[in-house]
Amino acid sequence: MHEFSICRFLLDAVGEEYDRIEPPPRGLEAVRVVVGGLHQIVPDYLEGAYTALTKETRFEGSHLDIDFTPIEGRCWACDWAGVIEPPIFVCPECGELGVELQSGKELYIETLEVKT
Repeated sequence: MHEFSICRFLLDAVGEEYDRIEPPPRGLEAVRVVVGGLHQIVPDYLEGAYTALTKETRFEGSHLDIDFTPIEGRCWACDWAGVIEPPIFVCPECGELGVELQSGKELYIETLEVKT
């Protein structure tokens, strides 16, 4: 379950951003994260990690919203573009292995919803 280590990384970043907000907020309502398909995150596990890691912290009671981005690519040979299914990234149109990833690597905090 790599979701716990990813969640720790996200919560460190949330803490840094939260501390920069002026005037200081009264609490955190929600965190919206964007997660690409290459990270192979199980949503329920990430949400469970978030709940466990925020327990008895200043972020307890807030919730995590996850926006998943599919793995998309473009074929160098035939210029096909679309969603690719792992684990082998082959162009479904021509069978070429030269597929350039266009999305799916994302992992970032999109927004923080705070109490003012």
